[in-house]
Amino acid sequence: MLKSARSFLERQSWWVILVGSILLLVLIGYIDAITGPEMNFSFFYLVPVCLVTWLIGPRWGYFMAVASAG
Repeated sequence: MLKSARSFLERQSWWVILVGSILLLVLIGYIDAITGPEMNFSFFYLVPVCLVTWLIGPRWGYFMAVASAG
């Protein structure tokens, strides 16, 4: 299962990974905003950051980290 997910992600174009990760980041931010301080979603911000860093490179990973911090 993990092997097929990894090979699927590695076959995608860099911009598909980037757009998908940005949309995932926006979705996590929206859910974090509507739940308020009762729930902590800090850990989930790492998912798109790690995906972009792993599949595209550290430069875009830094961008996603800064975007998720704002």
